Amino acid sequence: YGAMPTLGISLKDCIMRSSEDFAAALENPEEYAQWVVVQRDVFENGLDESNVNGDAVGAALHNDATFLQHYTLVYENGTNLFFERVDS
Repeated sequence: YGAMPTLGISLKDCIMRSSEDFAAALENPEEYAQWVVVQRDVFENGLDESNVNGDAVGAALHNDATFLQHYTLVYENGTNLFFERVDS
């Protein structure tokens, strides 16, 4: 998540697991989040035995056909993918 400041993402604007809107944001991220940051391996492959406690956001969006209609990949590093919402 080290790229967040470079991309202009403030931690105070992040929806965390403890956030009241976390479950709703997983269901409809485009209504809640300008940015979505996921672990590459979970987003691309889903959860398995090796990462069962992994990224809940990446797991929720794995194979979500509508996600990429609302977001575009703008940055990636070895571990994480950073998507920004495409406003229509």
